[in-house]
Amino acid sequence: MRHASDPSCPLPKFASKVAPTKSQCQFAMNELREARAELVRLEASAKDLLSQLLDVRAAISRQRTKINELIRQRPPIIDRLPTEILLSILIHAQPNFRRKRQLVGVCRRWKNIILDSPMLWSLIRVSCEESSKSIRTHLKRSGNALLDILIEVEDWSSYRGLESSLAILVAHAHRWQSLCLVDRRREEGAVLGEFISKVTAHTEFPSLKHVIIPDFGDPTYPAFLSPARAPALEHLELAEYRPSNDFLPVTTLKKLELTFGYHLDLPTSFSSFLSRIPTNALTALKLKGEISNWSPQTNGIHFPALSILTLMVTHTRRILQAIVAPNLGRFNYDASLECDDAFSDLGPKFPNVRSLHMPCSFFDPPDILLLCETFPGVRHVELNQWDFVEFFKPCLVTADPTESPYPIDLWNDLESLSLWQPDDEWTRGLDDLLGWFTHRWKSGLPPLHVKLTGIRVDEPSEAMLTTL
Repeated sequence: MRHASDPSCPLPKFASKVAPTKSQCQFAMNELREARAELVRLEASAKDLLSQLLDVRAAISRQRTKINELIRQRPPIIDRLPTEILLSILIHAQPNFRRKRQLVGVCRRWKNIILDSPMLWSLIRVSCEESSKSIRTHLKRSGNALLDILIEVEDWSSYRGLESSLAILVAHAHRWQSLCLVDRRREEGAVLGEFISKVTAHTEFPSLKHVIIPDFGDPTYPAFLSPARAPALEHLELAEYRPSNDFLPVTTLKKLELTFGYHLDLPTSFSSFLSRIPTNALTALKLKGEISNWSPQTNGIHFPALSILTLMVTHTRRILQAIVAPNLGRFNYDASLECDDAFSDLGPKFPNVRSLHMPCSFFDPPDILLLCETFPGVRHVELNQWDFVEFFKPCLVTADPTESPYPIDLWNDLESLSLWQPDDEWTRGLDDLLGWFTHRWKSGLPPLHVKLTGIRVDEPSEAMLTTL
């Protein structure tokens, strides 16, 4: 065993703390000074940033105040509208002469726009309330713009009072683009047509396109609307008109609406009269009233451009038999005057009709079959509250069980359905309607757009609210 004094036996090593050198102390002091300097710099930077933040917040507050003040000081939206938009609004408002004077006083900009815009002065109202001075003012400020003439008759004495005003306007007949007569008296035997024909005797209207004359009263076609004197006529409406052999409007007429007096001793047969309707350019035709004393020639009248036909007459079938309209797309039918089976013996005559509107009609199941046969391509249909019940009753007997028993499904391409003025009675057919919806869904047919129109929302009944 070796002794501790044996030099070959190693002694244990003990840790000893060695004093740092001078260079090490110097390095530590430098590092401390740098750390303190960085702290001072960061604190100064924080102070500076805080000051900037406070300045920015103050600037934000001032800017908000400025913006709010500018908003309060800026002119109203109506005054910031572009001139074109403001002018369009004023034109659609159709202010009369008195109203124009009020609008002129709103501001200088409005005054300049109103006084310098001929379109705002192109509508001229002729009545006992409008003086000759106001009419002359309209003519002056309308420049060379085309004129829309509105003549209003309040009583019998109005006719004499209007002659002087019309004499002023007749001198500008070349600028008339529309003429509308309104007789508020509603007396039997109105003579508006005779009056206007007298005032405009021998005058030509080369720019006249639209004419509406209610309670026409004159047994002859107005001479001032002849092709020689009104060659540009496109839209003509005559009420209380008696068909006559002198009916001869321009061949370029696009829209014609005639209302015939009831129980009149017609001076000509209606078939002869219909043949005088210009057919080449006509796109819309509306006939209303009692027709008699005529036997049409089947397919004798061709309307190559007719797209809209509206009938509210006593013998619908006779007219439908007489006309050929390959481009007819919409048929409006009112059966309140009907005295025939409107759609019998017609066959699929109008396959291109897509919209069918019948706000006042009454159909039995056999009539519905004839209707669907006459217009097989219907996609949009409007029915009244009485008709729709019959359309949704599963009353058809079919040999094929896959065929629908519902009459309305005879229109294979139906896309939308409108029900006009449903009320409490409408709910009695609700089960049939829901049954049809269910059948259509189970058959995999595409969904429909269904719309209820003409509902009285001011006094809804409990039954209607429950149904909706």
